[in-house]
This record gives sequence, structure tokens and C-alpha cells, in this order.
Amino acid sequence: MPYGILKADTLTYYTATGDVSVAISGIAISGSPLISGVSGVFTTSVSGATVTGNAGQFTTITGGTAQFTNITGVSGTFTSRISGATVTGTSGQFTTLTATTGVFTTSISGATISGDLGLFSTISGSQGFFSSSLSVPSGTAGSPSISFNGDSNTGIYSSATDQVAISTNGSQRFRISDAKVEVVNPGTTTEFSVGAGATGNNLAVINLIGDTTYPDFGLRLIRTNSGANASSQINHRGTGLLTLNAVDAGSIQLKTNDTERLRLTTSSKVRWPLRSGD
Repeated sequence: MPYGILKADTLTYYTATGDVSVAISGIAISGSPLISGVSGVFTTSVSGATVTGNAGQFTTITGGTAQFTNITGVSGTFTSRISGATVTGTSGQFTTLTATTGVFTTSISGATISGDLGLFSTISGSQGFFSSSLSVPSGTAGSPSISFNGDSNTGIYSSATDQVAISTNGSQRFRISDAKVEVVNPGTTTEFSVGAGATGNNLAVINLIGDTTYPDFGLRLIRTNSGANASSQINHRGTGLLTLNAVDAGSIQLKTNDTERLRLTTSSKVRWPLRSGD
């Protein structure tokens, strides 16, 4: 039978009792018919069907609810939201994924993800690599920007401009600025600092604070910056005693030019210059 065009308002078919005519609109087609070589626009819903074909044959799929549980293909562009779907394919086939919401249960390799990164609440994997910079919020001691699984109040954060700090149990313990390195009390009180006030050539400063009367230093060890023959100093602040204490049975010795000049003995004697056998 040659192919052609059929136009009719009714369809008549033969039965044992005679001819039967029915309206075209009342016909139900069942089975698995094959429609090939056609194109068009589907204005009604397609539910429970499997749609196969080459990528690009369906340029737009519009609907309130999509019943596609699996999309497999060589390429594709999704301009709207995909939620609750499984997208499979070889890595790199989807070069860009942009969406307002989404759930990805499998790995994405070789892809570019753009948009509001806050929409991805959890990114997990065995390893990660950033070829450019990683920017995170400044954070706080109680909620550092970089923390550890199961210990959210311990980690690294920025305590101020040009400062990096480390906190444990929600309190700052250590910070580095553009001027010094500090070990702090729980909180922000400095206990020990290196480099505070250091300027010029190789000036080295170590400060012990320990009180609020002299917040810059209580005891300071300095190596001045006047060159190879620079001076070294031990500076003590306040009206308290500066004590050199040999706790056990040792004496206290003073040297110049690597030669002993003075000794304070455990028998309460001060001896100088030293004699042979002393």
C-alpha cells in the first residue's frame, strides 16, 4: 500500500456483523507504535515514557514537573533547574553546570561550576586541588573559617586586617600579623611576642608580658641592629625584683671574652678574680 495522506472524520472497519464506523477522536491506540522521521511540538505532558535520541533533537522541554529519573547522553545544556535527578556521563561532557538548587550524589570531574557557591552545602571527596586562590570569610575564634570535622570551634581565621590567628575551643591562642608573632591567653591578651617593635637591620625582640600594667612587655630580650658587634640587652619593667636564680646547688657565673670574671657560690660568697682551685 503506498504512503500518502489520509483525511477523514470517521474510521470504518469490517466486522462479522457488518461495517462499523467510529469517530477519529474516539480511537485509542495501544501497543508500541513506531513514529519515525517526524518533528513537532508536544503541548501536553509526557509521563512515564522513555525518550531516546541524539543530543540536540529536543531543544526545549518545558513543564512544571519533570519525570526524568535518568538522563544519559554525549552532551547537553540545561538552562533551568535540575532537582532530584541523576545525571550520568563521561567526565568533561558537561563543561558548565549552573543552577539555583541541585543535588549531586556522584562525582563531577573536569567540570566548571559557576553560581552562588553557598548553594553547595557539602562537598566531599578523598582529595581536592585548587589551581587558583581560595577565598573564605574572615571567621571568628568561635567559628573559624577553616575548621575540622567534628570540631568547628578549632581552626584558622583572620582576627583583623593583615592578621592570621589560630583558635582552640573557641578562644584565640596564637596570631601572626605584619609586625609580630604572638602567643595569647584565652582571648586576645598577649603573653609572649616575637618581633614587636622590631625595625631596621636584623633587630630581634622577644617580649614576655604577663601583666596589664606594662602591656608592651614586662621582660624584654633584645639584640640590637648595629651590625656584627651589636649589643644585647635584658630589660626588666616595674619595681619588682629581677632575679637570677640557680634553683639547685649550682653557682651563678659571669664571663667576659669567654673568661669567667665573677662567681656567686652556694656558700654566699662572691669571688673575683678567680684563683686556681676556686
